[in-house]
Amino acid sequence: MFQSTHPCAEFHATSRAISGGPIYVSNSVGKHKFKLLKSLELPNGSILRCQHYARRTRDCLFEDPLHDGKTVLNIWNLNKHTGVLGLFNCQGGGWCPQSRRNKSASQFSRLVTCVTSPKDIEWNNGKHPISTKGVDIFAVYMLQEKKLKLLKSSET
Repeated sequence: MFQSTHPCAEFHATSRAISGGPIYVSNSVGKHKFKLLKSLELPNGSILRCQHYARRTRDCLFEDPLHDGKTVLNIWNLNKHTGVLGLFNCQGGGWCPQSRRNKSASQFSRLVTCVTSPKDIEWNNGKHPISTKGVDIFAVYMLQEKKLKLLKSSET
């Protein structure tokens, strides 16, 4: 559950979409950010709900994407037709035990970069594995940049 008008609403919406669970909003009546909510659905109103719980990619499995100053949180999942890969800069965020709230720790907050590819999605996992045999090109949409790229499986 998240509020669509929260400063981190895009992060929360995207991460929940990849999580495989339902997406709920907790806005007051009439206080929704509809542009954000509509970005989670296809033009016909349907959604490509992920089939499993999201998993971290192997390259960041034992890293600290909140406080190490270098790691991007990479999570992946599979839906009915394809794979989904989410890359999030969470540096400086997290739970503060003193204030008992999520806070941004400015001493850890910084710009980070990462390299990823379609190979980071474990296509053969789950009840209904997706075969990428014979697939040469993958469509990669970068949400923040609003760009679509076509990548070969060997490209990053």
